[in-house]
Amino acid sequence: MQWPRLALLERSLRYGRARRAFGGPIAGLGAVAEMLSDMYMDWTAMRALSLELLARLDRADVCARARRPAMRRDVSALKTWNDEAL
Repeated sequence: MQWPRLALLERSLRYGRARRAFGGPIAGLGAVAEMLSDMYMDWTAMRALSLELLARLDRADVCARARRPAMRRDVSALKTWNDEAL
């Protein structure tokens, strides 16, 4: 499965390499490079958190048991982080 943010990051990198300003690609400018780096870090954190929390919920067998507060907390954290990252 391709995570959406990675596709957007790859598209942003291609644009940054193709778009030119001040005699070179904008991907080489500090502010743009920082934004691209932030995008990658957000994507990496989003993926790691998603995999960890979804594995935890899978082990808890959410469908068969009553939902515990910890499960609700995990789902809320996952939704909040991913919404803000995207």
